[in-house]
Order: sequence, then C-alpha cells, then structure tokens
Amino acid sequence: MKNSKIRILSLSIEHLKNVQHGCFDFQQDVLSATAFDQSSVVGLYGQNGSGKTTVIQALGLFKQIAMGQPLWTDMEKCINLDSNKVTISIKFLIKFEDGKSYHVLYSGTIAKKVTYKVGCAFAAEKLSVATEDSGKFPGRMTNLFSYELDFEDKPNFTPKSRYDSIVKGQEKKIQASVAMRISQDKKSSFLFSPDFFALLKDSEEAEMIEIVQAINSYASFNLFTITGAHSGLISMDAVIPLSVKYRHKDATAIGDIPIGQQGPITVNEQIFDLTESVLASMADVLGALVPGLSIEPMVYGRELLNDGSMGVRYELVSVRQDKRLPIRYESEGVRKILSILNLIIAMYNNESVCVAIDELDAGIFEVLLGDLLKVIMESGKGQLVFTSHNLRPLEILDKQDIVFTTTNPDNRYIHLKNIRPTNNLRDCYIRALNIGGQDEILATETKFHLIRRALRNSGVKNG
Repeated sequence: MKNSKIRILSLSIEHLKNVQHGCFDFQQDVLSATAFDQSSVVGLYGQNGSGKTTVIQALGLFKQIAMGQPLWTDMEKCINLDSNKVTISIKFLIKFEDGKSYHVLYSGTIAKKVTYKVGCAFAAEKLSVATEDSGKFPGRMTNLFSYELDFEDKPNFTPKSRYDSIVKGQEKKIQASVAMRISQDKKSSFLFSPDFFALLKDSEEAEMIEIVQAINSYASFNLFTITGAHSGLISMDAVIPLSVKYRHKDATAIGDIPIGQQGPITVNEQIFDLTESVLASMADVLGALVPGLSIEPMVYGRELLNDGSMGVRYELVSVRQDKRLPIRYESEGVRKILSILNLIIAMYNNESVCVAIDELDAGIFEVLLGDLLKVIMESGKGQLVFTSHNLRPLEILDKQDIVFTTTNPDNRYIHLKNIRPTNNLRDCYIRALNIGGQDEILATETKFHLIRRALRNSGVKNG
C-alpha cells in the first residue's frame, strides 16, 4: 500500500436529521496551493438545533461507511421526515508518495427502505476523480466507479467498461453479486467492503485500488469524531473517555480508553501500560495549558484477573503543588481537555489527521480556548472541525474558517458576507443576528414578551 496524505476539502449533507441541504468548503485548503503545509480549522456557530452537531455526526457516519462498518442502528430515524433517503458527499485531496495527486469525491445515498427484507441500506455510491496536471485540477470530475439500485433493487454499475475490467468471467460476476447482497444485508458500504476490495485486488484497476485503500486507511486511522455523548460521560462523572491515536510498542492504538471517575478501577496490565504512556506523552502540553497541573495514575496494587492475566488497580489523580486529589474532583473543563488532548496533539503534528469535536467549548475557559486555537492556526498541520457557543474563537480565527448555521433547512451553512479585514467577526455576527443583512436568517428572533408571559403562566399553573 502506498503512503498518502489526505485532506477533506468539502462536505455536503442532504436530508440528514434537520438538514435538508447544507454544504461548505474547508476554505483554508481549497484556497491554498500548498494545503498540507498548514493547519485548517472550521468552526461551526449557530442557535441550538440548527445543524451544527449534524456536521460532526455526518463525519462520524462517513467514518463508519469508509471503514466498511454497518450503518447506525437508528439510521432510518435519522433521515429527514420529508425525505426517503439521505446523501453524504465528501471531497478529498489525496497526494501519494509518488507525487500523484487527486481530487476525489465520495457520495453515498442511504434509503429508508431498499427491500422489504433489508430495510434501511445503501441505494447508491459513487467515486469521482480529477487528476492533477501541471499543478492544476480539471474543473470537472469524472466518474471513477458507481452503482445505483434500480426499481427492482438491482445495481446498475457505471462506467460499464470498468465494471467489466473488475468483474471478468462468470465466477467473479457471482462473487460481485454475493458481495453486493452481503453489504446490503449488513447495511454497510459496497465500495468499501472487504469482498469488493478482494475483487479490486485481482483486477488491473491500480488507480482505483490505491484511492479506495487510501480513503479506508484515512477513515480508520486519521479521522476522529467526538460527540456530545463523549462530554456527557464526563459531566455525569461516569468515565473519562481518553481518546487516543498513539504509537505504542510498534503498534498504533486508536480509540477510547475508559478512565473511571468513581474510584479505583482494575484493568489489564497492557491497558494500564498504554494509559500511563499516553498520559506521560501529554504531560508537557497539559502543564502548558493549565499551569501547575499534572495528572498521574496512583497504583494501589496488582491482582489476577478472571482470564488469568495480570491486572493493575489504579485511579487517576490531579497534582497541584504536591497535593493529590482524585480526578473526579477536578473541574469538568480539565477533564474535557484531558479526554481530547492526545487527539489534539496528533492533529497538530500530522497533516492528514482530522479531529471533529462537538461542543469544544464545554467547560473550557474561553481565553484558554482562544489561545489553543490560535496556536493550532499558527503552527499546526492537521484539520480541526468544532462546534461552539463561545464567541471567543470569532475574534481569533479568519472569517473563512467560520461557518454559520441558518434557519433555512435547505441552505443550512453559510459564510458571512461583506466582512472586511479590519472588522471584528464577533461584532459582525451579533449584528447579523439582531438586524440581518445576510443572505439567510441566522437565528429565529427571540420574543422577550412571550418568554415573560410563558414563565408567568407556567408559574401560575405550577402553583
């Protein structure tokens, strides 16, 4: 497999939850001739229920799709009530180690009902590509490979010449048919399924093999989404999901390590070793973000686990001026920073890592949030997508890095227009909320007299 660098260039959402249509570019990368040389940040702002979280969820859904995993169990309920299908489209810039660069657009359409047996599943998928030539990409993209189910739920593959190249002979046609049926039954992608990739590897479609493999690897190892549920576990004092992308003993650990908050826990010795190493790798950054603070494991002993392996009983403690307190007594903001810091470090240092975080500002001091974003913008390498209600980042980030949600479900995401370099984006946003002047209404107007009346009437009803 060839090494590659990947950046997301744009995202389009159709009929997912409360977003009928919404799209935006990662403009820092679209406008830059050297996209891999600096970080790219997109901040999403808007009123509650306007589609900010849907962007994070859409990236998470794509991650599952490209990894060949099944769709969400409640996928059918996530499709907009006014539609029978949802479409996610993501455009990438992919650069391989041999110097070849591509713009690649993946589009996946999921229908509420494909057959009476399968139910919610893929109705169509498409990979389009544009190849760099003399430092430029063609304006139009060509269809690399796609399929769409007809009214009898049979796939029509295009271009036919490429399908014939991949599926030569009756035996491979049967394999392709079985692979399609398996992916439908599993409610997973056909283009990113192991069975389809096995067919690809036996074909002469080298370019398509490289692209599919690169996107699959990107989704598996370099794309991360942190949802509100992640922060909820911290707020409830349940566990701290320590999200990691960390090279440990010749292997890369990916995922969440659950850290108990209610007291000491016992974990496998290998898990403890990994946790201890991750904490040590973050120590300097954590100390820079929160001066005088360090986090360390306090070990109470070792014991034999039920499976015969050795376990370590420990809990995390915060240390300030040689005074130790269990991690549950730390502020929610510190625990939130701890949970995502390893991914922030990975994104800061790796141009192909994209981290998408819902409610980045939850519990985090706004000055610290602004300072962190400023450092990422000035010297980071990867991509960061976040939602926030804290307006401090509007004074830090460039106008092209901020996307605002609207009240129009058919045009959910926009950039503010008529913003001069000397304007304060925070002031411009508040002005747009109050008096308008943009192409779309950014928020539903609050009627203060209605709030007063409702509060008064509710008080009377409640005695």
